Amino acid sequence: MKLDLFLLAIIPILIGMFWIRSKDRYCREPLIHLIKFFLIGAFLSVIIILLENLLMKFNVFEGYSELIYVSFVVAGLVEEGVKALILIPALIKEKHFTEKLDGIIYSVFLALGFATIENMVYIFLKVEI
Repeated sequence: MKLDLFLLAIIPILIGMFWIRSKDRYCREPLIHLIKFFLIGAFLSVIIILLENLLMKFNVFEGYSELIYVSFVVAGLVEEGVKALILIPALIKEKHFTEKLDGIIYSVFLALGFATIENMVYIFLKVEI
């Protein structure tokens, strides 16, 4: 196991989790709900990776057009679009979502869950996404 790479991938995630949670000083979100959003993000990363790989099979572009397609359609639109499609309804249902900062905190935890799996894929599978 590549422990040094694993730690380089995980430590920033953990720092991000502790830092963003520390910003919620007045009405802290229950840790179990933050973990739920983290796990949703992790699960979404698997779905998004599969969608991105599928879209890459339809890539008919070359050169700069391919860079634009991969950057904006495959990576940008798919990653951010899927996260938003799941995040917004989940936030609406979340009974602990009581202030604007809560939305940021839940969003960051979802994004960190996504980033964790994405980092693991980069490290251990060496898959191009």
